[in-house]
Amino acid sequence: MINACKKVTYTTRAEAKKAAQAVASRFGGKRTPYACHECGLWHLTSQRPGDFREKKKQWRRAVKADSANINRTAAAEKEGDCA
Repeated sequence: MINACKKVTYTTRAEAKKAAQAVASRFGGKRTPYACHECGLWHLTSQRPGDFREKKKQWRRAVKADSANINRTAAAEKEGDCA
């Protein structure tokens, strides 16, 4: 498979886990391996599992709230223009 990512890749999860331990021992912190949907290989992330999903939910809520505020403002301006 062609590597579509510009990230450091690992062929297996075991290889990525070993690399994560090496990075953690050298630099501290925690790295977690994850399977990439683009290239099919493994990468490391510093995010905890599930953080991305929670951030995505927060972003969607914020967009929904902004959208509702824009719609209310537009409706109020339209009512003001007609009166």
